[in-house]
Amino acid sequence: MRISKDLKIGSILRRELSAPFGILVRSGQLRKYIRSNDKIYAIGDVTVSTLLKLGIIPKLAVFDYMSERSRGDFPFIRKAYRRPVKVVNNRSELSLSLWKAVKRLSRAKDGAAIRVYGEEDLASLACIHFAKSGDIVIYGMRGRGMALIKVNKSIKRYVARVLKRMKSVEKH
Repeated sequence: MRISKDLKIGSILRRELSAPFGILVRSGQLRKYIRSNDKIYAIGDVTVSTLLKLGIIPKLAVFDYMSERSRGDFPFIRKAYRRPVKVVNNRSELSLSLWKAVKRLSRAKDGAAIRVYGEEDLASLACIHFAKSGDIVIYGMRGRGMALIKVNKSIKRYVARVLKRMKSVEKH
């Protein structure tokens, strides 16, 4: 699948995506589900920080230095990722720049990072799309823990259907 414009979700799709794709886990349970050779895509500052504190370096980390819509200080992220790729992505959107950054960095070695100006809430869709089967995508679920997804053909097909249902953002 290719996208050529910024995409936006509507209210129906927003409700659908508010449910976790994978299993819901707490930070103390991560080691139970992650092996040392797993390729991990981590979305969200708390998720990325948690993994780094556990000594797990994500293949790709996506963050915005915010937690629950408030600016935060994330020393583990700042130390691990001194030169992240910078993109702009609005709330409830998947920008073309974020899509392209995930595409490019999914081919890189472990330790790549994207710093989002705006919000990274839909980055998981791009990460799932570009991840290989067997890779793991983890993203934060505000107040509920983290959604952990082991990527497979079924979840990739679901994400492709979601992307097709999104609307193009018209620029003025």
